[in-house]
Amino acid sequence: MANDSNVAPAQSSRIRVLVAEHKTILREGICRLLESNGQFTIFGTAEDGPTAISLARRPLLPDVLLLEIELPEISGLQVLEMIESSATPVRTVVFGATISAHTAITAFSLGAKGVLQHEESTTLLFRSLRAVANGQYWVRRSLVNQLARHVQSSSKPFQLTTRERDVIALVVAGFGNREIAERCQLSIETIKHHLTRIFAKTGASTRFELSVFALQHGVAGREAADAIQRTDLPQAKRLPRARPVPVSR
Repeated sequence: MANDSNVAPAQSSRIRVLVAEHKTILREGICRLLESNGQFTIFGTAEDGPTAISLARRPLLPDVLLLEIELPEISGLQVLEMIESSATPVRTVVFGATISAHTAITAFSLGAKGVLQHEESTTLLFRSLRAVANGQYWVRRSLVNQLARHVQSSSKPFQLTTRERDVIALVVAGFGNREIAERCQLSIETIKHHLTRIFAKTGASTRFELSVFALQHGVAGREAADAIQRTDLPQAKRLPRARPVPVSR
């Protein structure tokens, strides 16, 4: 069960991380690593699903939830689904020993902002948490390839128009529907209609899947491929669910 001793006082200058991990050695090790970095502070810890949900739903939210995929009692994916249904969902990085492309896509569809495996370096752990705290998505390069193959295997044949390719490029670059409409000089309803057709043609079900699909097939051109590698897009208004995807090298 959650209690006040699980939660640290807020430090506005640092990224507040809630660590949900059932293995004590791993949980404590992660906490020590984050605290030693100087850019993070431990908001709280949880060793099971119910505790993670309780802490993630408090009035004072962490900046990022680092969520183990295999928590006892309630799995990480179930935790993610439950906290995403709340009024103020917390940005979440799902991590685990092994995360398949199917699990990653499921996590992203449930609202996760990042996916990380235990084998990743400390540097990538720090980078992923910083990226997600800033509202971006995070996925490692090798997993991008797996995701692309997964989306490709479930894709339908597609014949995209020039306008649809333009819309895809702007989605990949991190623009929301309103910004896309302004740049294309079209109405928001028209952009929504284009996106509906694009999803039907490509087989993608989310903007993230569409971005992965676009990179794999080159349907949005070189500019989109460059945009998804960047973390600073001064022309794009930063939106919660339409961000460039930082890819680890």
